[in-house]
Amino acid sequence: MARSAPLWMSWSSRLPTPAPRLTISVDFTGHGIGKVLVPLLVRREARKEMPDNMTALKRMIETN
Repeated sequence: MARSAPLWMSWSSRLPTPAPRLTISVDFTGHGIGKVLVPLLVRREARKEMPDNMTALKRMIETN
């Protein structure tokens, strides 16, 4: 299965827009059978889950 998932994040504020921008990039690396499963299953599932994850992250950031 996928054993590692490098995560890159950047935070920036663009003027004149007062809202900062958060960019998150995730990639998965498979080992063994995971080399086959990552492109077929893991990335697709992560892509489907990401909007809900981002909504939850935004809610947590805004409430703290």
